[in-house]
Amino acid sequence: RFPYYLVSGLAAACFAVHDVLQQDAPTEPERRTFELNLASEAAPAPALADTAEAAAIFSVVATAEEARTLRPAAAASLRAEAAASPVGRAGRVESGFLRTADSPRSLVVPRFDAAGYARLRAGLESGVRPAADTVQIEDLINHFATGDLSPTEEAPLAADLEVAGAPWNPAHRLVRIGLRAREVTGPAGTESIVVRGVRLRVDFNSVRVASYRLIGYETGRPESDPESGPDEGADLRAGERVTALYEIVPAAASAEPAAPGAELLALRVEYRLPDEGTERGLDLALVDGGVGFAAASADFKFAAAVAGFGLLLQDSPFKGSTSYDDVVVWAEAGLAEATVRAPGPVNSDRPDFIRLIRLVRGGGNG
Repeated sequence: RFPYYLVSGLAAACFAVHDVLQQDAPTEPERRTFELNLASEAAPAPALADTAEAAAIFSVVATAEEARTLRPAAAASLRAEAAASPVGRAGRVESGFLRTADSPRSLVVPRFDAAGYARLRAGLESGVRPAADTVQIEDLINHFATGDLSPTEEAPLAADLEVAGAPWNPAHRLVRIGLRAREVTGPAGTESIVVRGVRLRVDFNSVRVASYRLIGYETGRPESDPESGPDEGADLRAGERVTALYEIVPAAASAEPAAPGAELLALRVEYRLPDEGTERGLDLALVDGGVGFAAASADFKFAAAVAGFGLLLQDSPFKGSTSYDDVVVWAEAGLAEATVRAPGPVNSDRPDFIRLIRLVRGGGNG
């Protein structure tokens, strides 16, 4: 006799296993929904791409157990990455900004190539546009003299701070840090070093600043970066001027710019005298009064124009909708102060800079 009871028993067992698997396995709509949710999120941080977890998160989920395990991990990872940078106009996450909560301190070593602007100008005048990754914005900004800082005889350095709206993104703030070394008359044919080991240490207030980025000085790193070892700083020559710009994303709590505790940042200029090994410091604090770009100083506007020109040459994602016409307007607004300063090749280069912008624009580059 055929053992029908075995067939029926086997069928019952199969149905039981099927029911168990169906309870654990995601249905096709659930699988599609999970994959679409991942695809609609921002891209993961590059550092995660080499990990097994990231590879599993962004591959097809094969079982319900993977779905239950990896769904929270994927969401947490994506939320962390999205929070690390501000969101651009198109809703995509842009890198380059540092969260103040993670990196509240930034260090700037004021090194730049004094001949960088001259080389760029010569190339553009010859019809040669530089490769985007060769444009060093700090070289361009520091070619032009700014500010009427005058260090006292007691202090070898003087510094000032200014904040106003960022012209390429009015929702952001732009901070200008100005530094000038004292004039010293040395022997003929020599350059006097005023001080050594100069570094700018900027501490951002997380209550006022959600995130920030240093414009130019690509070698600069936040002090909390484990790869940033000690840096001896830069040596400044007599009368040398330095400008550094930060773009800031205000924190939601900073709706009232002048409220108590409104310090945007604290600046400490660290240096040593040429014949001393002891480190000295110059301390300043900056309060954001909510000034718009139109009310900023002429030096501020001109520095922003030079930075905007650099962003365009770099084809930077941070340039926003800035055009060469915009940069000309900003530069012309910052031209006024050059006429009241002592004449010199650097100040006379301000009108020439505007000519250079128009030359690039007219060449079909803007």
